[in-house]
Amino acid sequence: MKIVQSYWSAPAREKDNQDLGARPIGGWPAAKYNLISWALSCLKLREFYTRVELVTDIDGRKLLVDELKLPYSAVSTDLENLKYDSGKLWSLGKIYSYSIQKEPFIHVDGDVFIWDSFPRRIEQAPLIAQHRERNFKIYKSVLADFVSRAQFVPELFSIDNTDSINAGIVGGNDFQFFANFFETVREIVLKNRTFLSDYSQGNINLILEQYYLYQIGQSKGKHFEYYFEQMPEDYSGCLNFNLVPHFQNFIHVIGHAKKDKLACLQMEQLLRYEFPVHYKRIMEMLGETMPPQGKLIPNQSKNLKTWRNIAPRKIFETYFLLSPEVKLEEGNMTYIDPITGVETVKLLNELETVIALLWQPMTIEMIVSAIVGAENLTRGELETLKHRLIDIISSHIFYHHTITFA
Repeated sequence: MKIVQSYWSAPAREKDNQDLGARPIGGWPAAKYNLISWALSCLKLREFYTRVELVTDIDGRKLLVDELKLPYSAVSTDLENLKYDSGKLWSLGKIYSYSIQKEPFIHVDGDVFIWDSFPRRIEQAPLIAQHRERNFKIYKSVLADFVSRAQFVPELFSIDNTDSINAGIVGGNDFQFFANFFETVREIVLKNRTFLSDYSQGNINLILEQYYLYQIGQSKGKHFEYYFEQMPEDYSGCLNFNLVPHFQNFIHVIGHAKKDKLACLQMEQLLRYEFPVHYKRIMEMLGETMPPQGKLIPNQSKNLKTWRNIAPRKIFETYFLLSPEVKLEEGNMTYIDPITGVETVKLLNELETVIALLWQPMTIEMIVSAIVGAENLTRGELETLKHRLIDIISSHIFYHHTITFA
């Protein structure tokens, strides 16, 4: 399967656009994280796929290939053909890239990271997407605004039907389906040029790329195969850095998550840990000094090494221990935030309170026995409980540093 990534440099010139839906530096809070994201995404894809191709323009090739030296198997500058006078519609670069494919492909966003190849059901499906978005609120509000103000509204646009796909990954074996998609979207843009020139709602891109693609598919009786069968509206199902690589092989730092400092630092730490040469190159490109090991997130390199060296089947037999400086009282946890260095109080949810058991070294298996007692749970219920506990414990290890490996 051919993997495609696309980078259109025009959105980077929209420096004054403060709209949350805009993408002046990929939506990241600083240029460094944009580069780190692209590097980690490409390098992880190349671990599992021989053909990882980049569709970009001249400026994009200079940045990602000439300067950052990302190892794409092929590079085209076809996005030079994308003559639109504004980078506000950042989705146009992706949509154009879909439309020029002449064979089966999977397009992967530059903020998606994988730790395994895609499942066969994804690689063999006619059409694929990251997940389906059912009645997400953002679509209804943006659609309502667009429909009420636009000069031209396609027939398939309806505020009564806001189901969509997420295009973190999109593509499939039915590559012909995408052939005319760009021209269809281009018609919307051209017929609304006056309106869109002053339109500040960056999330219109979600409508043009994700919502419209899904609606066209539905109108033609097409079925999408999804990487994630379900996704909560806060997208928490694809943001669990703490579960990589044993329990999650796919991360998409989506939209609002890019503004989360901890998510940025987790991504930065992973690039430094897995691909130190490219991390150093980014620091040199930006004229920044390499932070000493352990200074990005204290103890994170040590934690990553320990976590990666544990065989997945042994995770549930590994001993964990509450950090000595942590205080627990009436469902609250008081600890020193590893990023800010400030004392922080966190309200623990009901299951999370089990970390109080870790005043002495315990394994997941031991915690489960203490919780369940004589209660009879099915095998499936026990497995679900174990995985919920490992999610809690690993998040406290990597995000809060309130639990350590014993």
